[in-house]
Amino acid sequence: MINNIIMANEVGRVWQYEDDGRRVVAYTFRPLYEQTDKMGVVYYANYLLFFEAGRVEYMRYSGMSYRKLEDSYKLAMPVIEAYCRYESPALYDDLLEIHTTMEKVGRTKIKFNYRIVRDDKLLAEGYTIHPVVDANGRVVKIPEVIEDLIS
Repeated sequence: MINNIIMANEVGRVWQYEDDGRRVVAYTFRPLYEQTDKMGVVYYANYLLFFEAGRVEYMRYSGMSYRKLEDSYKLAMPVIEAYCRYESPALYDDLLEIHTTMEKVGRTKIKFNYRIVRDDKLLAEGYTIHPVVDANGRVVKIPEVIEDLIS
């Protein structure tokens, strides 16, 4: 019973470290059965959902949840481009880590970079690009509140 409790605590762990002067936020999770095919391999499109989880945890851990960004600042960051390169399959119930970084792309866009690993082995990596938009859907210059998250 104690081992099960220790294993359960591994899921949902979030931590931060620095790599080449950039903030990296990492998050642990296990793919659900519904996210796999008949062979227990994670279906390729679900990696974009994993990227979203990494992005959400990056923002939350950095002090700015998506909800706060939308409710308090009336801003959003829709995905306009996504890319994923697959190296090795993830399987049902694997303990995975997603490592996320954030960078500025021009004056109006943010890029999130992702690496999904299992036991230090790269499984997939990719990115998403997001313009910052106001409540009317107009693209705006990246505000300071978002630039502060990039370090």
